[in-house]
Amino acid sequence: MTGDDLTPEQLAWFKAIVGRHLRFYGKVRTRMERRRFRGDEPLYLALCRAFDAVHALNVNLHYLSCEPGRVGRVKLELKDHRRVPQILSSLIAPSPGSSSAAV
Repeated sequence: MTGDDLTPEQLAWFKAIVGRHLRFYGKVRTRMERRRFRGDEPLYLALCRAFDAVHALNVNLHYLSCEPGRVGRVKLELKDHRRVPQILSSLIAPSPGSSSAAV
């Protein structure tokens, strides 16, 4: 199973929970900064890493919820896979008239 297998309802549920956690970690981090926690304090650093990880999860969930072919997701149709070798070879092959001197 992959993230693409999740239904829109499952993604919405997952995003709502992750969003709550993200807001919580953000508020705690702001409070710690206002209380002047040192930047090298292990607890503060652990919280920042947790916030960053939950934020990355939130971003991934957002892009999974976007319609394929829109932001962040490529829309591939079954018929396109046959053209991949042709497309790649046209990108790799030298253009007509160019010299193919060794570098």
